[in-house]
Amino acid sequence: MSKIKIVIADDHNIFLEGLKLLLKTQSDFEVTSQAHDNGALIEAVQQAQPDLVIMDYHMPGGSSSASINFIKKRYPKIKVVVLTAATSGVLMKKLIGSSADGVFLKGCTSDVLLNGLREVLSGQVVITNEVRQMVMEDCFELTKREFQVLHLICSGLEKVTIAQQLNLAPKTVDKHRENIMRKMNVNNSVQLVNAAHRLSLFEAFEAFDH
Repeated sequence: MSKIKIVIADDHNIFLEGLKLLLKTQSDFEVTSQAHDNGALIEAVQQAQPDLVIMDYHMPGGSSSASINFIKKRYPKIKVVVLTAATSGVLMKKLIGSSADGVFLKGCTSDVLLNGLREVLSGQVVITNEVRQMVMEDCFELTKREFQVLHLICSGLEKVTIAQQLNLAPKTVDKHRENIMRKMNVNNSVQLVNAAHRLSLFEAFEAFDH
């Protein structure tokens, strides 16, 4: 059976070596390359063309967001997982809105990470509960009305129908939509719906509504 080729990247040697040792406990995982900055990561990916990239978000040598986008556009079959020690809900929103296949906190357990990696490799997008919680705290900046509009947008309803259901003018629905997109750090309706699904915001909507 061929092994899953993995490139790992982090600018802290101790963490990088620990991650490498953890991955070695899995008989079907093989760390083919490791990098300490974004530039070296791109080179490693181009040379190894792995199945999976596990990368820190805060690394020198350029933008990690740009690295994620480059990898996913140039090599769409490669799965990209981000590990971060950040505690900012704003940053987590950005990561969830990116093309990363998984977002994990560095403080997660080895079981959470290993199980999550396998889910990512099976084609799932994995956002841990801890990451979701950070984003949820920021997402509650949404008003009750904005949650209602978001819920209906994600249900597939058109602007006019939403306006009728909520007894609003269509222009008011547009304004709510613009505010929601700004608060959730997305650029269009597709990204908005994807982010809401990935964050399980419908459950939050129900809790907020009651």
